Amino acid sequence: MSEPVLLGVKAIALAVRERARADRFYGETLGLAPAHEDGEHVGWQLGGATLVLKAGWLKPSDEPNPRVTLAVAHARTAERALRARGVRIADPVQRCGSLDLGSFLDSEDNKLWFCSAADAAAGEADESRRSQPSTHPAMPVAELPGYLERLNAERAVRGEPPTWLVFNCDWKGRATRVEHGEYPLQNRSLGWYDGAVRAGEGLCWIDSRGRVVKG
Repeated sequence: MSEPVLLGVKAIALAVRERARADRFYGETLGLAPAHEDGEHVGWQLGGATLVLKAGWLKPSDEPNPRVTLAVAHARTAERALRARGVRIADPVQRCGSLDLGSFLDSEDNKLWFCSAADAAAGEADESRRSQPSTHPAMPVAELPGYLERLNAERAVRGEPPTWLVFNCDWKGRATRVEHGEYPLQNRSLGWYDGAVRAGEGLCWIDSRGRVVKG
């Protein structure tokens, strides 16, 4: 039997309509103790887990709606172990405050999040990679999706998360400056690029305001 990767429940996110009212209910009516992270009130203690109340998220319902985050010993090691078992990683591990956080899909396409205390050395390496983007060969724009597919296949063999590409193109339709990063498009200013390509999404163009336009 494989050694367990998941250690227990770290956090449960619950949809609420009004955060202040929900805080009063769980803190005063139910008597839960407050939970803090980095000196900030993030939710309520529920056994060994944290109950996080999320307003403006999903609609509260009598149907099950929590988002569960599972605790692991080391998130980046857990991601590699999950990949080795054929588990689909939905969100590669990234630094999130004092945590390293990622997610995977189960056999039914349910997304489960997992986390551990942030790895300081890995976080510094992430910052270094982001500050020194990798430049790829120039090529016709139409060839970028196939190039990205091959690139991500190579990264998967090395146990690395999938990447995406951004590019500038010349008047002949060639991608002349091709770079990659490991973060979603909306988390980085791309106004000076002409376009981007992500796995399964094809080519996207970026307008003069930095907005991504499909097609």
